Amino acid sequence: MIGKHWRSQDKVLLAAVVIAGALFALSAIYSGTYLPLPARAVAEEPQALAYRAHDIVARAAVIKGLQVGEVMVDDTVVLRLRIGAGGYDATERAILVAERLQGLVLAGLEPEDISAGVWQGEPAVLGAGELIVTADSAHAKANNVGQVKLAEDWARNIARSLGGKPGPTQITSEQAAAAWEPAEVYDDKDVPIFSIGRGARVGMARVSGPRSQVRTVKGVAQLEANISKFGNAEVYVPITTETPGKTLDRVSECAVVGLVDLGL
Repeated sequence: MIGKHWRSQDKVLLAAVVIAGALFALSAIYSGTYLPLPARAVAEEPQALAYRAHDIVARAAVIKGLQVGEVMVDDTVVLRLRIGAGGYDATERAILVAERLQGLVLAGLEPEDISAGVWQGEPAVLGAGELIVTADSAHAKANNVGQVKLAEDWARNIARSLGGKPGPTQITSEQAAAAWEPAEVYDDKDVPIFSIGRGARVGMARVSGPRSQVRTVKGVAQLEANISKFGNAEVYVPITTETPGKTLDRVSECAVVGLVDLGL
């Protein structure tokens, strides 16, 4: 009887050990560790994301017949580039800006890291001290604002699109004084292009400048120029007459900011 009693206890103990071992194994499989699973409330506690992904792209657009480059964050246009520079047209410049911004955001850029600052002597939008876009004088004139104001506006647009506010401006009063500011309101105007030598209309151009000067522009003269190392190039000059004469009646302080494609 005693032997039979111990054999029954052995079976019960053995079953208990097997059950405990199975539970331990299941805990290890589901938790990835050899510790018991945490309580349900702890296991479902939400974890903070390192950063929020944003869809940052550049695209070409046509504004009043003029092709521009737009930088967009989550389907919102944060800035427009209207003028080419450094061998890039407006759309190509927008692509470079979008690539810079995307790289900074993926590296953990926060809205407050964005601010108006100075890059190589010019007002610009900076992200954590890195260049995003320069607020050059040509774009300031095209937008009829000073360079500092343009940099601050772009910084605010970008920061808002990322869900916050920009940091304080990094531009000193001395740097602001050296930046371009409009002496009077700037206007845009579409006028015909005339080819020198042929006297024929060959298209339309958009000119920009102080309102009083833009009013006097009647057309744009297209000149052929030979630039060493680059060959022939076309130069556009705002003029006060509808047909170019022997001498050009050039309008000072005005510039051609784009060619208008009437077919678009």
